[in-house]
Amino acid sequence: MKKGFTLIELLVVVAIFGILIGVAIQVYVGVTESAKKTAVKKNFKAVVEWIKADAALCKMNGPTSKVFRQTNSNGGGQQKDCGNVTDYNKTPFHENVLQIHIGYIGVAGKNPYGSVGSDRTCDLAKSWADMTSIHSSHIGKKMCGGQIGLYSETVEQNGCNREIIVQAGLKNDYWIFSNTGSDDVLSTKICVVHK
Repeated sequence: MKKGFTLIELLVVVAIFGILIGVAIQVYVGVTESAKKTAVKKNFKAVVEWIKADAALCKMNGPTSKVFRQTNSNGGGQQKDCGNVTDYNKTPFHENVLQIHIGYIGVAGKNPYGSVGSDRTCDLAKSWADMTSIHSSHIGKKMCGGQIGLYSETVEQNGCNREIIVQAGLKNDYWIFSNTGSDDVLSTKICVVHK
């Protein structure tokens, strides 16, 4: 009697390995996707909490106080007036000012879905998208997965100096910035009172 495996036995072993590898790949993809969503949620929460804390600091120090807003990668920036709400050059809470400052100080981490700077739909400079996931936005803007958008919905209304919508896309797919969230888009509105 010969010692060894028959062709059928070898094919069965190969088929079993194939099934196990297929299951392992699916588990890996699921774990990776879950980790990326968790990173987006973490970035989103950090941005929301930072805006609230910074506004509270302005409110506590009074309308004549100033806060620093970083404007470049070398640490340079400008002092902004806590009491100013409408002048883009002076207010610390305009979404463009916040985007630049939050991006440079590292509150919002990198996009877990990678740099979206080469995707012109996302309207980001590659160097910016390589560094951070935050971006100023507007209602109806097409965003990329993992991005965090900021938009001032109202100024000096509803008891707020500025109502800021913060949203983040949880999936690696395009999404539309709006004034409401969905299963795939985290969304909150912050009533910023800073003067």
